Amino acid sequence: NSCISFALFKVSKLVEKRIYKQKFALQVVKVINVLKYYDNEQTQQLHGDLEASGFKRKNP
Repeated sequence: NSCISFALFKVSKLVEKRIYKQKFALQVVKVINVLKYYDNEQTQQLHGDLEASGFKRKNP
Protein backbone atom coordinates (compact mmCIF):
# COMPACT_ATOMS: atom_id res chain seq x y z
CA ASN A 1 0.00 0.00 0.00
CA SER A 2 2.66 2.50 0.99
CA CYS A 3 4.60 1.53 -2.12
CA ILE A 4 1.60 2.28 -4.35
CA SER A 5 0.87 5.60 -2.66
CA PHE A 6 4.55 6.56 -2.99
CA ALA A 7 4.43 5.72 -6.70
CA LEU A 8 1.27 7.78 -7.13
CA PHE A 9 2.92 10.65 -5.27
CA LYS A 10 5.94 10.44 -7.60
CA VAL A 11 3.72 10.39 -10.69
CA SER A 12 1.69 13.37 -9.48
CA LYS A 13 4.92 15.29 -8.86
CA LEU A 14 6.14 14.45 -12.37
CA VAL A 15 2.83 15.59 -13.86
CA GLU A 16 3.02 18.84 -11.87
CA LYS A 17 6.54 19.43 -13.17
CA ARG A 18 5.48 18.74 -16.74
CA ILE A 19 2.51 21.10 -16.47
CA TYR A 20 4.78 23.75 -14.95
CA LYS A 21 7.29 23.29 -17.77
CA GLN A 22 4.53 23.60 -20.39
CA LYS A 23 3.20 26.76 -18.73
CA PHE A 24 6.71 28.18 -18.61
CA ALA A 25 7.25 27.33 -22.28
CA LEU A 26 3.95 29.01 -23.16
CA GLN A 27 5.02 32.14 -21.25
CA VAL A 28 8.32 32.21 -23.15
CA VAL A 29 6.49 31.86 -26.48
CA LYS A 30 4.13 34.68 -25.49
CA VAL A 31 7.04 36.95 -24.63
CA ILE A 32 8.78 36.14 -27.91
CA ASN A 33 5.59 36.86 -29.86
CA VAL A 34 5.12 40.16 -28.03
CA LEU A 35 8.69 41.12 -28.86
CA LYS A 36 8.14 40.19 -32.52
CA TYR A 37 5.05 42.38 -32.84
CA TYR A 38 6.52 45.18 -30.73
CA ASP A 39 9.00 45.92 -33.50
CA ASN A 40 9.32 49.68 -33.09
CA GLU A 41 12.40 51.90 -33.32
CA GLN A 42 13.70 50.69 -29.97
CA THR A 43 13.71 47.02 -30.96
CA GLN A 44 15.08 47.92 -34.40
CA GLN A 45 17.91 49.66 -32.56
CA LEU A 46 18.39 46.58 -30.39
CA HIS A 47 18.50 44.32 -33.46
CA GLY A 48 21.04 46.68 -35.00
CA ASP A 49 23.20 46.51 -31.88
CA LEU A 50 22.96 42.70 -31.84
CA GLU A 51 23.91 42.47 -35.52
CA ALA A 52 26.80 44.86 -34.96
CA SER A 53 28.06 42.62 -32.16
CA GLY A 54 27.91 39.53 -34.38
CA PHE A 55 24.41 38.17 -33.87
CA LYS A 56 22.36 37.66 -37.01
CA ARG A 57 18.58 37.84 -37.16
CA LYS A 58 17.02 34.61 -38.37
CA ASN A 59 14.03 36.37 -39.97
CA PRO A 60 15.10 39.67 -41.50
